[in-house]
Amino acid sequence: MPDTERFMTSNGRGGGTNVRCDCEYNHRSCVKRVPVFSGLDDGELERVASLIEHKEYARKEVLFREEEPLHRMLIVRYGKVKLVRYGVDGEDILLDFLSPGDFYGGHDLFTNSVCWETGIALEDTGVCLLEGEKLRSLVLRNPGMALKIIEYLNTRVNQDRKLLEIFSIRNAEKKVAMYLAEHSRRQGSDLVQISQEDMGSVLGITKETVNRKLSALQEKGLIALEGHRKIRVVDKSRLTTV
Repeated sequence: MPDTERFMTSNGRGGGTNVRCDCEYNHRSCVKRVPVFSGLDDGELERVASLIEHKEYARKEVLFREEEPLHRMLIVRYGKVKLVRYGVDGEDILLDFLSPGDFYGGHDLFTNSVCWETGIALEDTGVCLLEGEKLRSLVLRNPGMALKIIEYLNTRVNQDRKLLEIFSIRNAEKKVAMYLAEHSRRQGSDLVQISQEDMGSVLGITKETVNRKLSALQEKGLIALEGHRKIRVVDKSRLTTV
């Protein structure tokens, strides 16, 4: 049984269980799943794997908090993380999600910065952690990895621009339809997993409005509702022309 230690966040609260890389996990397999490391050879993959720590979080547990120092890259192995910011009234504003293969922190590899958002596990979630100093040294020795990180971050910027376009749509049904189509495209899957409450928070509309518009889209044969948090995109091309 590997030794574990409780991870303490900067505000003193406990996080997930911190497991070193000589434990039962296959770290090389974990690394190969991450797009930014996909071009590395076997030796480079081994070096990355040797630097990784794993951590597990329960549903609703906080992974990182807005304004905390950002000293590492966090890569989602499994599960899902929502990124939120808190308004002046204390209400959380849902910004985006991290899914398996996504990472957080790559934009600040060479600067001292803080977390822009708070990350909260939407379900049981496992992550890989790479300390910033070790990662910087690795990237400097592997320019190809730096390019992949830049490409990934550029993709995220383009995705954010697309979301801003969707947010500006005034028609609620079209807004929901376009969001589902974009979410499906980004995940590479016809199955979108998000609660109606979270979708409403992202799009700036009420849960009740989301419910009505989803029902309307289902009646048109564009989607299929599969429980509280699962929406299957049936006809993506028609969904984008609602």
